[in-house]
Amino acid sequence: MKEHRLLFSVGVFFAFSTGLVSAAPSKPTPSAGSPSAAISAAQRSQVHWINSRVRNQHLLLLKGYKAGKFSKDQAKTLFASLKAVRVQEVAFFRQNGRHELTAGQLSQLSGSLDQNSAVLGETPSPAPSN
Repeated sequence: MKEHRLLFSVGVFFAFSTGLVSAAPSKPTPSAGSPSAAISAAQRSQVHWINSRVRNQHLLLLKGYKAGKFSKDQAKTLFASLKAVRVQEVAFFRQNGRHELTAGQLSQLSGSLDQNSAVLGETPSPAPSN
């Protein structure tokens, strides 16, 4: 009998506790037509473009190294270059105070990635426009 009471009270506790947790207030989101939403969407696409290029070059570098296209020293240099691009991107985020890049910062990161593209044989897609 005591076991049933214990199971019942535990079941009731979980039933009510999950209802309270899921009732947390949500943050308001900007509407799709607002200017701030359009700007942040453009910024997200630029940041996504840089990050996808870094990821693509990283994969090309791994495949090329495994296939014997690059020596160990060349691979280390290219990996260091990719890491430097990512470190610079994070520094730009901290400098700007948000997860956005200015046009000058975007062109600087893109230029660094373009130098690697020639060695890796990457054909990058064009940069997204603002």
